Amino acid sequence: MISSMPCVLLAAGKGSRMGGPKLYLQTSEQSHYWIQEQIASLTEAGIQNIVVVAAATEKKRIEALSFPEGIEWLWNEQVERGSFLSLQLALNCLLKKAKHSACYVLPIDVPVAKKETWQKLAAASQNHNDAVLMPCFKSRGGHPVLLPRLFQEQIVRCDPEHSGSRLDHLIKNYKSVLRIEVPDDVIVWNMNTPEEWQKWTSTKNI
Repeated sequence: MISSMPCVLLAAGKGSRMGGPKLYLQTSEQSHYWIQEQIASLTEAGIQNIVVVAAATEKKRIEALSFPEGIEWLWNEQVERGSFLSLQLALNCLLKKAKHSACYVLPIDVPVAKKETWQKLAAASQNHNDAVLMPCFKSRGGHPVLLPRLFQEQIVRCDPEHSGSRLDHLIKNYKSVLRIEVPDDVIVWNMNTPEEWQKWTSTKNI
């Protein structure tokens, strides 16, 4: 069930507070980058259809790296306009595919959740196919979120320059949002600074 739903991995940000693009984060013990770790973890979780949005300026460097086959890459040429434009770029691509319905969305700075979390969201979507599904850990919402096709269509119609064009704002005002409690603290991690990255690597022994 999980494998039939695509996942959008948003990785086009400049990482201003991190000191550089987050997709290139790594520890001294690693020979690979965070973007490679994230994609490998998505594959291990059962996601077979992965769409990555990255900055067009990083295309040459990314294409020189090793990734599993079948990853779909989209290149954002207007990163300065924000991550919402990256999301619209990915959803526009997915909505053109006839078999596409719901999709997961995961920012690059949130680690990949446990496989059971993805499974729980996928199972819930069978009875709530028009609802946005959000995993929660101790009542705190996190990622990945699962977006129904109806909501995706609403997102791509938004003006990316409008102050309300943010995924969290749109979810808050959407007609149906189901919050699903999961025993997975990974969903609420968010790495925006070197200190937060260090805390993550120390805690998870990366």
